[in-house]
Order: sequence, then C-alpha cells, then structure tokens
Amino acid sequence: MLENKRELCAVVVPYRIPILIRESEMWELGEERPDFVLRNMVGASIDVIVTKVERTANRAQASRRQASRSQRRFLLPVRIFIPPVPVLPAGCWR
Repeated sequence: MLENKRELCAVVVPYRIPILIRESEMWELGEERPDFVLRNMVGASIDVIVTKVERTANRAQASRRQASRSQRRFLLPVRIFIPPVPVLPAGCWR
C-alpha cells in the first residue's frame, strides 16, 4: 500500500534532469537546521552524491550528507606517527 507523505526537499537542476535532495539527506544527524534555512538556499553552491536515478520519472535523488562525509574523510590531515621521546629524570644528563 502506497502512502502519500509530504517532505521538504531541495531541487537542483544542473542540466536537464532535476535532482531532489530530501531534508533528511541535507544535514548530519544532530545538526539539523530549521526549515527556513533550506528555503533560503536559492543560488547556493552545494556538493551532492547521487544515490538513486529514476529514469521513468526523469529525476534523481541525491544526498548532501554523504557528500559532506566524504569531503571530511578526504580533507582530514594525514597523521604521521612520531614515536615519543624518552624523558630522562633531572640530573641524568651528566
């Protein structure tokens, strides 16, 4: 049984096919923003990862949350292991 459900989403049209980004896929869990933030993002440049293509409906679904996660992983600094230097007690330098 199909259920009609209304959900706020952003629509990005980079070429001819609209890409829908559901509100649940816009923000990280715990970092949700009020509805007016999503409505005022007109003209904003955002990164998305396409998660589903609906060829019969000529549209796609995308996730901004996954794109921000992948950017964080990519931009994390590389941690180089530096072994700790042994600390000598005072007076042992002689």
